[in-house]
Amino acid sequence: MFFFFKKSTTNKNTFWKRGESFTETMISIFILTSGLVAAGGLIMAAINTAGNIKEKIIAINLAREGIETVRNVRDTNWLKYSANLRECWNWQETNGSCSEAIGNGAYNINKLIQPGFYTIDFDGNNYKWILDNYVSKANWANTNWETTVLKNNLAGFYTHSGNRKTQYQRRIEIKYLADNGSETTDVNVNRWEIISTVRYTHGSQLHQVALITHISDYFNRENHAN
Repeated sequence: MFFFFKKSTTNKNTFWKRGESFTETMISIFILTSGLVAAGGLIMAAINTAGNIKEKIIAINLAREGIETVRNVRDTNWLKYSANLRECWNWQETNGSCSEAIGNGAYNINKLIQPGFYTIDFDGNNYKWILDNYVSKANWANTNWETTVLKNNLAGFYTHSGNRKTQYQRRIEIKYLADNGSETTDVNVNRWEIISTVRYTHGSQLHQVALITHISDYFNRENHAN
């Protein structure tokens, strides 16, 4: 009598099929995870770049505002002291009236805008920009940057007297230029070099933007004495 046995492979096939499915699943998960991590990194980099660009644009505009403010100070002197443009184009308004100083003999060059570093602020009571917090070039130190911190006021403007500190600092440097273009301490020449510098932090990094322009007196003379 012969007996025939049929070998069953059901369990073996089932086992290998399960193994293949598990391995494929793990590979798929790994590929998907890697793609998500890479995509997330790209998104974060894009967000960081967009934030940096936004902050740089604000810094550039704040530096430009600094340049235009100094120009506005000169223009105000043009209009206010039109009869004494030569003497008063670079008058420091915090020293009172230039015309009155000339009239009563109190005029002197120490009351003119001196070369050095300033902050700028808007005088809301008199509706004009003023140069403030003067520091001479010789006395400037890095600790002076603390006095240049810009704040947001209630109207949302950047000032030095606002309520909320921002990451921006703005310093205005005024240089007097001689006829040959060299820097001088003589305030009787007729040309300024204005450097408006804005510093800000992005993350842990310090960034800086600086704009430079030249501003002259009303007649734009090559020699102030002419």
